[in-house]
Amino acid sequence: MLIVIQVCSPLNAYHKFIIGASIACYVLVLIFLPGFYDIHHIWMWWSLLFIPLAILVAMLIYWFSRLTNRFVSWFFRENEEEMS
Repeated sequence: MLIVIQVCSPLNAYHKFIIGASIACYVLVLIFLPGFYDIHHIWMWWSLLFIPLAILVAMLIYWFSRLTNRFVSWFFRENEEEMS
């Protein structure tokens, strides 16, 4: 759905209709043909492992991005000092 929205930007009436129809078709298929996308119920015991893993991944992305930003700012500061 995110790709459809990105492709349809800038939004006008026709594009909004396409996005709405895509979302409606997706929801209808989920309701009437639940096996079509092979989607399983979220509360299966093994699915609960994904919640702490998703939180861990989000935390790692946050901390690595902070570390990378600090390294980049240090690197450019060092290069500016060497050039002057």
